[in-house]
Amino acid sequence: MSLKLLLLAIPAVALAAGTLMWFRPRMATRPLREFGQITLPARLDPYNPEERQGYAMFPFDRTSNAFWLMGSSRPIPEKLVLGVWLPASKDAARQSTIYAAGDHVENIKWRTEGAYRIGEGIARVNASEYPAWIVERDFDEKSVTLAYMVWKKDGSVETARQIVDQAGQSLQVKTAAAEYIQTGMDRPAKLAEARLKEMEATLAARGVHLTLDAGPVEKDGSIYELYTDWGTNRLLSMIVPIGDLPHADRFRHLRPQPPNGLGPWLDVIYYEKEDAVFERHTIDEGRKLSPKLNAWIDQHMAASPIGVAHFYAVSVAVIDASDVPPTDLNLSTRNASTMAALFRQGKLIQSEAGSRPASTRVP
Repeated sequence: MSLKLLLLAIPAVALAAGTLMWFRPRMATRPLREFGQITLPARLDPYNPEERQGYAMFPFDRTSNAFWLMGSSRPIPEKLVLGVWLPASKDAARQSTIYAAGDHVENIKWRTEGAYRIGEGIARVNASEYPAWIVERDFDEKSVTLAYMVWKKDGSVETARQIVDQAGQSLQVKTAAAEYIQTGMDRPAKLAEARLKEMEATLAARGVHLTLDAGPVEKDGSIYELYTDWGTNRLLSMIVPIGDLPHADRFRHLRPQPPNGLGPWLDVIYYEKEDAVFERHTIDEGRKLSPKLNAWIDQHMAASPIGVAHFYAVSVAVIDASDVPPTDLNLSTRNASTMAALFRQGKLIQSEAGSRPASTRVP
């Protein structure tokens, strides 16, 4: 066969087979926290599990890089979700697992074929629509449900069932579902306490000791406060003075590139006395500080002259939200010090003429 004929034959063979990615896919074993591990096609990327009251879900999916699918939503032509449940939460867990796998799939029509529930619907992503399969199966002996979605152009229903079967058979349970789910329910509180202890140790090395909702503490020019927001979330605010400027109609953040390893710049706020009353302004969206902290600043800056803007770098660490990355107070302090140096050089904040936008004023 000539090279030309061979090159023409290859696409035809691939088209007849569906797509070459389904033949002997590379497999990867993925950890499932304390629960165990599962082996899946390596093209399915793992994401953080959702640990809820009575069950947990582990999502895996593949993102399409096709430029015509790009838009506000991430195009996901293939997704598998593992749901772990207790007997009492099985129905709720199954429905949540199916919903998570079939997110963005509409008008689903279901049928039952033996151990499988099979759905057919339309996956809508940005401006495109694709017919899709959803295959769901319970593995009662392991207390799990597997739900798998794939666009029909990328896989047949037989292939979808095979992927679900292989995943369920590969699942190795290391911790009983009930024990793992309890561990997951306890996890946020344990993570929050570990975060708080680490922050308290960092502050203690600076001679700063905070009591929840007792108000701000000033040390070496920086102001710290540990407080609750809406009565549930504990937050730790650190605001560091970075410099003063004469009054201007408005100020602009020049946004120089942060040095490697420093992370994004902290938020910038400034206080300025106008008609003998301090008002707080933001350079960007800013961070909401507690009423006690704002009142503390008003009191301690009472002697400040009118017409001087006092600038601060602001770090607000969230303690009780486990889905928010922890804050490194030492890194935030280095960040603020770098901002102060740039401020002194005129490379961070610039005064501008013109009316001050109302959105920069925060009550």
